[in-house]
Amino acid sequence: AGTTGGSAGTTGGSGGSTGGTAGSGGTTGGAAGTTGGSAGTTGGSAGTTGGSAGAGGTTGGTAGTGGTGGSSAGTSVTITTDGGRLEFDGASLTFGQNAVTGNTVITGSSTSSTSGLPRAGDIQGKVYDLTPNGTKFDDVGVLTLPVSGAAPTGKQWFIAWLDTTNNVWIPVPTLQLTGRVAAPINHFTYYAVLQGNAADVTSGCNIASPCGGTLASHYDLGGFCFTGTPPGAGPFPTCSTDSTGSVGTVGGSLFEFNGGNFVYSLTVATKTTFHMQPTCVSKIESGLSITVSQCSELDAPLSAAMKMAMVCEGNPATQCDCSVFPSVADNGVETGTYSTAGTKLTLVAPSKTDTIDYCVSGNTLQMTLGEFEYIYNE
Repeated sequence: AGTTGGSAGTTGGSGGSTGGTAGSGGTTGGAAGTTGGSAGTTGGSAGTTGGSAGAGGTTGGTAGTGGTGGSSAGTSVTITTDGGRLEFDGASLTFGQNAVTGNTVITGSSTSSTSGLPRAGDIQGKVYDLTPNGTKFDDVGVLTLPVSGAAPTGKQWFIAWLDTTNNVWIPVPTLQLTGRVAAPINHFTYYAVLQGNAADVTSGCNIASPCGGTLASHYDLGGFCFTGTPPGAGPFPTCSTDSTGSVGTVGGSLFEFNGGNFVYSLTVATKTTFHMQPTCVSKIESGLSITVSQCSELDAPLSAAMKMAMVCEGNPATQCDCSVFPSVADNGVETGTYSTAGTKLTLVAPSKTDTIDYCVSGNTLQMTLGEFEYIYNE
């Protein structure tokens, strides 16, 4: 991973390692290729120097094998108590006011290599390393990662962080945007976009009554529904007559069951979205002395001006929807043992025991917790 200044963390490809074969009629094989691959996002290039001709032979050895893949150089910025923004390799990370207590240098880098990672086949694009690893923040930042097109029908893309202790990707609440996804995060580690199965909750969750059933080994949160009354939200501060506000909830969660043991994580974020009419966007452009051709270009200047991490979507000629995450509830990663009896799932963690009514229906795990209905997909 890149460190401050970006000089470290650039992994070059290794040199060609396969020596040339013996020349025709010769007894000594050609020397190994000696030119290593260069560092960078495309990985090391192939070794280019072939083995020399064998003694007494007329045919030179074959060229060395290619270098191993590399990672990008790190990009660093300093975050202050007023916030800040890091942009690197198509990704961005924005912090608002009071995320840190003093000037803090943060670095982002990426790699195309997924070798040895869990769920490597589900990873969409690169793996992003935010350092110093383990850094925690007093308020969430908004991470955006690039995606290509839209998720296939019945699928979803979500941002997840790598729990190296349990070797599992932990999903976080994710917004599906155009050409990117966005999520609130509060600590540094490896992040990636993963693909999972989605649940269609456009007409409500309509979950089944508790029925028990045999649990699969892995479930991602496919969709969920808030059954209470959502709070209201006012207009954007500078656009009292040409914007409205709304409040929603996004979540990220998983269950893993293996040999009587479980891993569980649930993060729920409250999302306030300001729906801005073109006249409102024009006021913002005038006030900040900017011109935007797409709403995503408001992210950086609006976040800096409002001192809060914002992410915007839409066409300024019709409407911009700019969202913030005023609160995030994160239960962390829970581990322990589990058991089932009838319609009850009991989770025994070191600090507590939870008993949940559940139903396995087809490839889904369904349950109700408080005012939320959850549908998990295998």
